[in-house]
Amino acid sequence: MKKKSILIVFLAITIITFVLVFRYFNLKEYNIEFSKSSMEKFLTEKIERRPIEFIQMKELEETNTVLFQFKYTDGNLGYAHFEKGKNKKVKFISSNSVPEITYQEFDTNNGLYGVILGKNDNLNISSIKAELSSENMYSFIVDVSGSDYFIEYSKLPKDISNTFPAQLTLYDSNNNIIND
Repeated sequence: MKKKSILIVFLAITIITFVLVFRYFNLKEYNIEFSKSSMEKFLTEKIERRPIEFIQMKELEETNTVLFQFKYTDGNLGYAHFEKGKNKKVKFISSNSVPEITYQEFDTNNGLYGVILGKNDNLNISSIKAELSSENMYSFIVDVSGSDYFIEYSKLPKDISNTFPAQLTLYDSNNNIIND
């Protein structure tokens, strides 16, 4: 009986230690404060290694995904993908330089999201339609009227797996197609 008690105590301590170590290392990677200044500093010093100008930050609704849109000093756009942890801090996932308007796909803790992000020079663009790859036959429209820069998204249906290439069509306020 005494051996059984010792074994149970040993197993309990082992399990608790394993859980605590796992939590420590898991939360340790979420080490960037969830703030504009901390995320911008991290990107400037550790990733981009050149000055960037913050544009906006957006959390994808009901997910742990955070997108950070910025501009390089040469005027080109970029974005960074962060993931929010249980400790309310974020970890860096990726960073990319992108064209003025682009479609990206993000696999989040709450499913797949299609994101359109970019720049709306002279506020000519009112809305953007994204038609996903022909195998999916799925599209969505985002409103970008009144925004110089935008990060807009749509949660994609569960049966969609590959959304590339996405065809983007730009519309003005009269719903006319804007040609490049």
